[in-house]
Amino acid sequence: MLINVLDDISYKLIREVGDGTFGVVWRAINNLSGEVVAIKKMKKKYYTWEECVNLRKVKSLQSLRRSLGEMTFYTLCLNTWEKLFSEVEIRNWCFRVLQDLAYLHQRGYFHRDLKLENLLVTKDIIKIA
Repeated sequence: MLINVLDDISYKLIREVGDGTFGVVWRAINNLSGEVVAIKKMKKKYYTWEECVNLRKVKSLQSLRRSLGEMTFYTLCLNTWEKLFSEVEIRNWCFRVLQDLAYLHQRGYFHRDLKLENLLVTKDIIKIA
């Protein structure tokens, strides 16, 4: 979801989800609707709203809108390091990631940064960020 800098008072930042090369992603809540969203604060300074909305990444995110996961797969692995994942869990996660990649590729997109930090997990559901 794109938000104008002037509208950021409409969102409550919950926690930082990830810090990447181009920006920092925050998990936030829309104060009006209660919807959980991801907000990315770009590291590069943009001087107009048009510069932001015309970024290739922004356009692709708008066309592939999905819900936000609870945590990254990397965090899940750190939190459960003493417990091994079952073969069924691993198969299900792999299948879902491959399904999501097929979804992206069918729409002409290519993910250039697939890593554990970009896989979002909610219970038994895994999504590509």
